[in-house]
Amino acid sequence: MRRLLPFILLLLFLASCDRSQAPFTPGVLYKVTTEDSEGFATFTKSGWKSWKGTLYEDTGVLYASKKDVKLKAGKDITLESGDEKITVLSYAPYEAPLFQEFPKTWEYTDSVYAVKEIDDIKYGQARGFWTSYPDTGESFVAIYMSKLFEKDQKDLDLKLDLYLPEDNGSATRPLLVLIHGGAFYNGDKKDPGYQEWARYFAGTGYVVASVNYRLGFSLFFPTERAGFRAVQDVNAAIRYLVHHKNKYLIDPKRVFVAGTSAGGITALNLAFLTDDDRPEKAKKDGLITDVNPTLTDHFSIRAVGNMWGAVNDVKILSNNRTHVVSFHSSGDPIVPFASDHPFTKVIGNEIMFPVMYGSKYITETVGTSRTKLYAYDLPGIHNLHVDRDKHTGKETLNGRFFEIERGMRDFFSAVMLPHPFRPAHQEENSQTFTYDKNDIASIYWKVDGGVLLSQDDGSVRVLFFPGTEPSLTASGTYKSGLTFYKECF
Repeated sequence: MRRLLPFILLLLFLASCDRSQAPFTPGVLYKVTTEDSEGFATFTKSGWKSWKGTLYEDTGVLYASKKDVKLKAGKDITLESGDEKITVLSYAPYEAPLFQEFPKTWEYTDSVYAVKEIDDIKYGQARGFWTSYPDTGESFVAIYMSKLFEKDQKDLDLKLDLYLPEDNGSATRPLLVLIHGGAFYNGDKKDPGYQEWARYFAGTGYVVASVNYRLGFSLFFPTERAGFRAVQDVNAAIRYLVHHKNKYLIDPKRVFVAGTSAGGITALNLAFLTDDDRPEKAKKDGLITDVNPTLTDHFSIRAVGNMWGAVNDVKILSNNRTHVVSFHSSGDPIVPFASDHPFTKVIGNEIMFPVMYGSKYITETVGTSRTKLYAYDLPGIHNLHVDRDKHTGKETLNGRFFEIERGMRDFFSAVMLPHPFRPAHQEENSQTFTYDKNDIASIYWKVDGGVLLSQDDGSVRVLFFPGTEPSLTASGTYKSGLTFYKECF
């Protein structure tokens, strides 16, 4: 033991003389406070008694001031950068905030999912004339005159086509119900545009149903009853789908309805009409829920896509606070843009049809906080989304079809998510990024090539290091259950 004692003392002496053993771990990023600034530093050992490193000083702008330094560790810790000596007052390892990565959902604005289609689902049965009269290019007057004295009714199967996003998820989805037009007389759930719209919106994450409903009126059966029957049927279709919400992953609090012409009228009535508001002539058809009366599932319509539709009574628009986006030609000769009897060019229209209040009237009555109006100055045009060949009578989709698609998409998405995560970097060299927090339930941040200085509700401050490839990423959840993942810088 005595022979080992001099050797042990020598080792202790050498250790006490080796000032290169600074209290820093190589490669670890430290937050340091010096006499003049705050910053971050990392070190590597360059020799037996020497250390070198990089100091990133926070000067209040986005990119730090970078200095190559040497380290001296003794009673004080001093950094040397050229002739400058920098005394370190305090230091601690930097701990990056916890980051949780959530999958990116598409906020229902991008068509990204494959779509599964199920045709002819029976959602109910009711007595009526017919449920489908596909467009053949005939004029409405010719079609109507052929069934002017129609009286015979029978029990009819009510059917819908369903379009499902194949997202392999378990989150509930909004439901969009599409209602074809045709003056409550003709039309079909596969009319031009409806399959296209259904596939598009299902691709963005909606469950989409395109619905057939009872059609037909005559001298012995007023139009008011035909219009009310459409409301009964589509209401039944929604209750059927909500009843099967677990099968189709439907959120009954996020139901949207949209339709053209008579379909637009039906969509508006679905949202705003109550049993107390039923037209007098329609009361013999019962209550709104008298089709599929055993299904008592509840739902709420968040918004209406009103494509050249109207209402018979503007007072119903005060029944709730449903949002409405409207598309309409100011020169529409069939459904009034403002207020008038429909079919202005048909002799006797004032006898056949009551006054209706169109998109302009609806928008002014409801108010701009819950509505948006796309008005087109197209005299003589009713169906905005298709062009009809004068020779064949065949309809083809036009450019306005896709304008309407985008307008409806953006409006519905904003109703579901009024304040999406959109980080803003107002000044190029600012450390601060801001965002609207109102719809955010949780948020996590990750900085590469720099550090997160601070985070508050609605903003974060970051510092990037020169010579790196910096990035700022956020991920989190919305209050609606949607998730987001976004590279912000």
